[in-house]
Amino acid sequence: PLLAINPRQQWMQLMEKRRGIYEALATRSFNTDNRKPAEVAREIADVIGVINADN
Repeated sequence: PLLAINPRQQWMQLMEKRRGIYEALATRSFNTDNRKPAEVAREIADVIGVINADN
């Protein structure tokens, strides 16, 4: 229901409203600018200690 009318705008407003809370509670953040999803996922996996099944 919240996102029924103009979901993109509603989502953007909600995220902007909550951004400060998310940033204050985060223990780690990852830069995703100009990076491939797999590269970011690998970095996150390294940080949380997930072993790569490909190795």
